[in-house]
Amino acid sequence: MAEPAASRKRIALDLLPVDILSNIISMAGVNSLLLLVEDGTFMKSNPNLKRAINHEIARKSSFVFDCHYTVSEHQGHFWDIHDSWIENTVFDLRDVEELLMFDNYCSKEQLRVHLVIKFSIFTPSYYFGLQQLISNLQPNNNSTIGFDMRLCDSGTDFTKLNDTLFPIKDRITELSMEMYDDRDCDLDVGYLKNIEVLNLSGALVLKGPSLDKCYKLRKLAVSCQVTDVSELPQSLKILCIDRCYILGLGNGCIVVPDSIEILKLIEVYTEVRHKFVFQRSSNSSCLPRTGFQAIDAYRFGFDVDALESPTNDLQFTLDAINVAGNLRELDLSDNRIKTLRGAHFPDNLKELNLSGNLINNFEGVQFPDNLRTLDLSSNGIQTLSGAQFPSYLTTLNLSSNSIETLYRAQFPNSLKVLNLSRNGIGSLEDAVFPKYLTHLNLDCNSLESLENVTFPGSLVELDLSFNRFGNVSADIIPKCLKRLSVSVTEAFNLSNGSDSAQFELQSLCLSTDDAVDIYLSTPGLTTIELNGMQSLDSQDLGKSLTSLTLLYCFLDKESLSLEKYSKLQYLEIQGCKFPSQFELPQSLTEIVVLKSNFEEIPSQWGQLRNLKRLKFRENHTKTAIIEFLYNSIEVIDLSKNGIKEVQLLFAPVSTKLQSLSLASNELMTISSESIGQNSKIKHERLKELILSGNRLLLKTHINELKVDLPNTTTIFWNSAYINEMQSSDSSGTGLDLTPPKIAL
Repeated sequence: MAEPAASRKRIALDLLPVDILSNIISMAGVNSLLLLVEDGTFMKSNPNLKRAINHEIARKSSFVFDCHYTVSEHQGHFWDIHDSWIENTVFDLRDVEELLMFDNYCSKEQLRVHLVIKFSIFTPSYYFGLQQLISNLQPNNNSTIGFDMRLCDSGTDFTKLNDTLFPIKDRITELSMEMYDDRDCDLDVGYLKNIEVLNLSGALVLKGPSLDKCYKLRKLAVSCQVTDVSELPQSLKILCIDRCYILGLGNGCIVVPDSIEILKLIEVYTEVRHKFVFQRSSNSSCLPRTGFQAIDAYRFGFDVDALESPTNDLQFTLDAINVAGNLRELDLSDNRIKTLRGAHFPDNLKELNLSGNLINNFEGVQFPDNLRTLDLSSNGIQTLSGAQFPSYLTTLNLSSNSIETLYRAQFPNSLKVLNLSRNGIGSLEDAVFPKYLTHLNLDCNSLESLENVTFPGSLVELDLSFNRFGNVSADIIPKCLKRLSVSVTEAFNLSNGSDSAQFELQSLCLSTDDAVDIYLSTPGLTTIELNGMQSLDSQDLGKSLTSLTLLYCFLDKESLSLEKYSKLQYLEIQGCKFPSQFELPQSLTEIVVLKSNFEEIPSQWGQLRNLKRLKFRENHTKTAIIEFLYNSIEVIDLSKNGIKEVQLLFAPVSTKLQSLSLASNELMTISSESIGQNSKIKHERLKELILSGNRLLLKTHINELKVDLPNTTTIFWNSAYINEMQSSDSSGTGLDLTPPKIAL
């Protein structure tokens, strides 16, 4: 790369102290940092700036190169394009060339960094590209590598996968691999002497004897495969086995290293179906098990005396649990447990998850007093009578049970969060809620009235949605409430109380299936979500409104104006029928429209002087034409609309546009002019242009387009270009590294 003459001179910025320069580099961001690093002469001429850059690299320490964020054709379908990296930044190094340059620089400067390399293999040429990448990574005692690979191609030979990784074996500390078909692929990780985290999923076969050579392995997670656990390293702290067939059980036992802190076993199968035993390596204590479908998130640091179930019963029971020691969290969810009778839990247990079982009563159970969180959701509990909850319990989840009444239910005053959603509760008249309760969820019950109900004055959030209320008025709503969700069929009135101005309500979610009158006079109400409204123009939503979400509202038969809400900044419209034109306030900064009846983009949106983000998706719009009169727009997402023609127009200046997505449309052509760039208008800040999923676009369209775009712009495009490049690219990498970058 040719170096400009200016880069050979020391600049005034280099005269500043290194600590000030470090702050400047930190604020400038990773992309700016890398642009400086690749100019060797500039770095040599500006030693203070170089030290500041090195300091920022060492401070950040972890850098991501992500090839997952490519769209390729796989079995006749397109992978869905990623969300905008402007909205969710997930990678730092934007192409292979930048990755190798940065790795070489860190090696030369002896900087300790961790490179996370994410790579998807869709075709054999992708695998060849991975091999080429690995062969160009230099030995480096300071920098480590974490590999995250998805093996998606059924035509690629992965039998030499071990050989592929061998050149950088000493640098790999993390390895995650997913296999997407049914072919076996043996993986021997014994030569990865520095491996600390290993995640494997799919048809990979992990060779057990090699694991005991991984002396630094801290976490092993395997799912959906055959797993040999005959030898586990003593360094292991976390073992997660999910939907696996387990081999290597000597006498039906897994020997668990003393170092284990978390053990997670879900839906495991063994060759010894009648007996499954977990054994601590330091003693002979065992946990016999029959037909047990899941054990989840044990935190070991204790000795297990016994965990037994009858050999002829496929239901897991707790009648022989006797756990002592330092157990803090215990998760026994989804195990078809029928009863808690006889269960003994350690006194210092803090969190207990028994969700997804068959428990229907609390007979004979005593929870430890120190328990803070208890999850009993998705069981068969019918009554809370007789339940003795711990004195210090703060969170209780009883959702998705069969509770019809709260009569004689005794909740501890320590309780802060109570979830009673998805039950059959018909009345709250007999309910006595804890006086310090802050969050109460009663959605999806059978409540029809709130008369004679007393909510605690400490309540901050109350969810009453999807019940059967006709009217809800101010006199039953706690004044300190900040978030309220409710469903009504007739009226919602927060204005009829003499002290309605004292409400602290900030957020309201209101659902209805009919025309409902809304009366609000709460000065602090800033966020409103309306679901199922049929009329809105006559409603007064308050002068403080900043965020409005409309879900499945049918407002197309009325003239609609939101202009009176002069503080409104965020507007979301989803699944609605709207008039073709409606008035909006100039205060709006973001508009989100999803799955609604818009056949075109309303022209008024381009006249909003503060609009920064426009998301317009799945609206079946064939032609997208909009003129932005003000230079404020930064993100435009027009994906998944079926757009055949696009024409964006901007004010004659350098725009602020950073991200433009036209993914998954039906574009037949694309040009600089169609996205609003010409001799007077430049998208100098554009970081990504997403065109993936437009199958009719040709290589010539992309080549013509990229000439006019900044070299910092990444173009995401579809597999038609990938296939053409692979047929003409002798290297087989399928990667175009000439600016602007084409992400494949």
